[in-house]
Amino acid sequence: MSATSQLIATPAPCVVLGPLPPPVTGAAKNTKNMIDSLRANAVQVTSISTAVELKRESAGLSYHLARIRHTFSVMKALRKAPGDASVLYVVPDAGLGAWYTLAYLCISHARFDKVIFHHRSFAYISRFSRPMALMARLTKKKSLHVCLSEGMAKNYAEIYGPVRTMVVTNAGYVANEIVGDDAAVSKQVSLPTILGHLSTLRRDKGFFDVAQVFEILAQKDDQVELLLAGPITEPQVAVRIEEMRARYGNRVKHLGLISGAAKIEFYRLIDLFLFPTRHPQEAQPNVLFEALAAGVPVIATPRAAIPEMIVGQNGYCSPSEAQFVDFAVATIQAMSFEENVRARRKDAILRWIRQEARHSQRQYLDLMVEFGLASDRVKAPWLH
Repeated sequence: MSATSQLIATPAPCVVLGPLPPPVTGAAKNTKNMIDSLRANAVQVTSISTAVELKRESAGLSYHLARIRHTFSVMKALRKAPGDASVLYVVPDAGLGAWYTLAYLCISHARFDKVIFHHRSFAYISRFSRPMALMARLTKKKSLHVCLSEGMAKNYAEIYGPVRTMVVTNAGYVANEIVGDDAAVSKQVSLPTILGHLSTLRRDKGFFDVAQVFEILAQKDDQVELLLAGPITEPQVAVRIEEMRARYGNRVKHLGLISGAAKIEFYRLIDLFLFPTRHPQEAQPNVLFEALAAGVPVIATPRAAIPEMIVGQNGYCSPSEAQFVDFAVATIQAMSFEENVRARRKDAILRWIRQEARHSQRQYLDLMVEFGLASDRVKAPWLH
């Protein structure tokens, strides 16, 4: 039997340590995607979720008490993980949560031949983090740092010193949910201009900025509508939605939590996606790739990797987060939504996202090789 055959027949077991649903977040979904891909290639995966169901943004102290209790469960699971696992795949927490990740590594990193960090937060990229610096130093001789963009990799190395890095974007997974279905994203010219926002509906994800942009435009143009999707996690959001409904009626709609066909339909209906995030742990939002995969342009804040995504016909980034509302209103008023203009814009966006998705998928192949798989034999359900 050849070395390659042996490699494929018995890939190295690994432990995946990171957030998994619930709650459903971008990082949790992408961690699950990685587990599914590894298992599709017969890798023996032991998954240990670092997430707690009680969400931090709505729970305050309750979250941290639950997290401390959960930390002991994670440590216990790490000690029980199979002794023959040679790879530890880690999605680090950010903020105060980075101390938890550091604690997990202190008790477990020595038993693994390789530690693969998959960075899904810019919180410790935007500014120095002591626990992240300690993690990088602790594992430097055997670590690989997977970053979401070239900018993220460059900034990480500038802050924490030279490390082995690999860039793997989120485009490869999320784009395949929507991209390529031209019939699904077509729209009749007679429909009004629909602004869309899909996220966890709360202040730091930009809901109130979206509402303000809509109201400014709606007062001047009765053909502007707002389509919202996602769960509400702050009471003030529900109040604001009801205020807008009372004033604008069916021009404001909230679909709630959506997925699958309902999410595809959301993107089919909208003309423009607004994403004025200020979330401190924002990284490379899946929803932006999803919007672009539907041929929908984006107006967003210049946070994290977003400026690297919004290029060419893909849309616009505001000069700053504070300037988003004025910038978005002026930009939308200057945009054309005529059928021929929209069709050309959509074609340009789809060309970019298809190329980006293919590039991302090749990056994922390289990442799978780091787990001991041969690249020419990797089963990749996200490759088309």
